[in-house]
Amino acid sequence: MASSQQYRGRLAGKNAVITGAGGGIGLETSILFAKEGASVLMSDISQPALEKAAAKVKQLVP
Repeated sequence: MASSQQYRGRLAGKNAVITGAGGGIGLETSILFAKEGASVLMSDISQPALEKAAAKVKQLVP
């Protein structure tokens, strides 16, 4: 597995709705899609988990 990932903006101009984004695969998908340039709408049943996850995405993808 490569330690350095090149992000190419493959999702620039696209919209993504990620359910279960408060953690796990949903959170990691949100991060990856945002790094690839997508506008990401995150949702989760747990508001506190979602707020924490959204802060993490904003920190990693300014």
